[in-house]
Amino acid sequence: MPYPILIDLLTPLCIITMTKFEGMPKRIKPASNARSTRSSSRAKSEQPLSDVARAQLHVAVDTVPEMRLRQIITSLVDRVPAVAHAVFSKLMVAVKNESGQEPDQNEYVPRWEVCVNCDKEYDAGEEREEGECLYHTGNLEVSYDRLDDYDWNEDFHGPVDTDENRSEYPELFVWSCCKEDGTDEGCEKSMHVPGGMLMKRRKTH
Repeated sequence: MPYPILIDLLTPLCIITMTKFEGMPKRIKPASNARSTRSSSRAKSEQPLSDVARAQLHVAVDTVPEMRLRQIITSLVDRVPAVAHAVFSKLMVAVKNESGQEPDQNEYVPRWEVCVNCDKEYDAGEEREEGECLYHTGNLEVSYDRLDDYDWNEDFHGPVDTDENRSEYPELFVWSCCKEDGTDEGCEKSMHVPGGMLMKRRKTH
């Protein structure tokens, strides 16, 4: 699951969980007051977070590390049924079978995928279209002919063949497959293919 989706997903889930447990008593009351205490706590837990608390929560969600974010979501899913249903509806999508019958629990797949070719996120629940994916089959290489026009001196400016320069100066690079520069989106067209997120994780571990 891409990191921005994790952030969008966690915010409402945290609000659900925090409001559920907000106002719980810190000390155990006498048995005679147990029923009234539970009623009072339940009433408080159904109240939404204040604007200040909600704003602070948004800041916390925006700054939490991705791995911690995943752990929090998994923990909430395991402990709070309402959260599990909410996450399921956001992250899973039904697979249409050939008979056209309603899918059962075994016919759901992750909704959000990253294309293995174009490296873009897409919704697996949407119908695939030919040409939705633009990508290159070759490698992005330095164009030394164009480099001369920029009067680039690696001794002074530093190495040109870096990820930062590919992003900042895409016109200084060409694709080996089509000889177009780095601003070109792709020379091949196809449908999105899942598996890009798995490859990203393998590269980072």
